[in-house]
Amino acid sequence: LMYSNHTVIKRSMSILKDSHKPALLSLLDFQNYTPPSDYRVNTTEMMGRLGHQLEDMLLECRFRGDGCTHKNF
Repeated sequence: LMYSNHTVIKRSMSILKDSHKPALLSLLDFQNYTPPSDYRVNTTEMMGRLGHQLEDMLLECRFRGDGCTHKNF
């Protein structure tokens, strides 16, 4: 959904219904996010640890009857 610099991937938005876009953008808006003063974890590091790679999650893919992989996305 996002690049490592926390900007939204435009293709992520293009597949959503228009009615869902504002809610997703609201959830992904980090501009006014400030961690608590006692928070010692690097947010970028945390996103790296919690994120998932598509190749690890994609079990099967078919497009117009042909097989595909994570590299097709």
